[in-house]
Amino acid sequence: MAHSYSHWCFIPLALRIRDDFPHLNLGVWYLDDGTIIGDVEDVFKVFQFIESEGPARGLFLNVKKNEIWWPTSKLGPVSCGSRQS
Repeated sequence: MAHSYSHWCFIPLALRIRDDFPHLNLGVWYLDDGTIIGDVEDVFKVFQFIESEGPARGLFLNVKKNEIWWPTSKLGPVSCGSRQS
């Protein structure tokens, strides 16, 4: 039952991500686990959006479990919660 409740609370947030970030290549969710694929700027903005809007819906990012990956190293290392220019 807890999964069902968290799923329904998260749907409006997932829909806002879909609507507010139309340039993402992919945004898929299973319960409160998501995969976001797109330009690094858009992905970072989604991360910030979830960080600010998620707690009101019971979604708290566990940055130790987040993974940011890209196919080239041209940007260098980026850790969740901070961004290098």
